[in-house]
Order: sequence, then structure tokens, then C-alpha cells
Amino acid sequence: MQRLIVLTFLSLFLFSCSEKEKTYEELEAEVLCDVLPQLAHEIVMPRLPPPPPPEKDYEKYNYKAPSTEYFIKLIESQKDSIKLLAKEKHKLDVGLNYNLFSINSKKINIKSTFEVDSLPARRLKNEELAKSTLKFKYFEPDFVRLKGEFINDEDISSLISTSRVLFNSSMSESLFELYPFGCIPNKIVVVSKKKNNKWV
Repeated sequence: MQRLIVLTFLSLFLFSCSEKEKTYEELEAEVLCDVLPQLAHEIVMPRLPPPPPPEKDYEKYNYKAPSTEYFIKLIESQKDSIKLLAKEKHKLDVGLNYNLFSINSKKINIKSTFEVDSLPARRLKNEELAKSTLKFKYFEPDFVRLKGEFINDEDISSLISTSRVLFNSSMSESLFELYPFGCIPNKIVVVSKKKNNKWV
């Protein structure tokens, strides 16, 4: 009986040690799932108040121009609510280009060295980013190219593209490029580190 218990524990130990190693694509998806929600306040455009009436109608509508401080507070409060929504599962819908762009670390001014210098473009697989708290609606590159910042889709809060993800040799640091449409700058270089089994 004792031998049976020992053999059971030994087999469970060996089974746990032989956990399947993640593919490069699975690691890429893990980074994007963890990091994109943390950047939601940068990629989701705040909703500004409607434009003022024509100047001749100011008195008619009792219009007073809002101050710069008002706009700053409005945008900050919207960004705060976007940060909270991004933490909840599928409360924010984001349009995402199906294709991950190619990347070359030598063209980016980053001091860290990466295991692979460059990667070719690839297409995302269905459900690859399903674990993200953001809900992605995928678009073909032609749609992204035609619509860009002029997208008129009530179902999504923003439209983005990303590059492939590069990792350092210890797989503790990653790098990718994010392209939010309708935002400035046109490209954001994102460097993240793994802390407590999460990319930040």
C-alpha cells in the first residue's frame, strides 16, 4: 500500500513537470492579452462635448465657452473610467487588425537586447486573444486601410493594429509596436516586463 502511494505521488510529480511548453505564438498572445487592457486609456478616444453653436447664436442658447481646466478634467475622468472598464471582462470593444505587422528591433532605439532581432508579419488565429479582458472585433487589413481614423462603427470604441512581439533571452521582457488610429503619436513602442506571472 505504501509503495502504491509513493508511485502515485511520483507519477503526479512527473506529470506536473512535463507541462507543455508554450509556443512563440502563445507567448505573443499572452503579452497582448495582458498589456493591451493596461493601455486602453491611451487607445480609446475620450468623447468630447458637441461643438459650440455658431457665434451669432451664443445668446440664444446661453452658451458659455468651457475653460481649458474643464476639458482637462473631462478627459481625465473619462480616462479613469476607461481604465476601470478595461479591467472588467469584455466591457470595452476594440477593433483590431487581423495581421500582426513585422518588427525589427534594430530600427527601434531601445537599449535592451532581444533573443530574436526581427519577425515577419503573421495573421492572428481566431480566439487567440480570448483571455483578454478587452473584447476584440477583428478587421481585415483592407478595411483598416480604407476606414482608418474615420471608422464609424458603434460597436467598437477604437481601432488598432499591433506588431509581432519580441522577447529577451530570459523571456522576462517583451517589445511590440502599437498603432492606434486617430491618435497621436501614430506609433507607440511598448516595452513590458513579466511580474508575478503577468506582463506589465
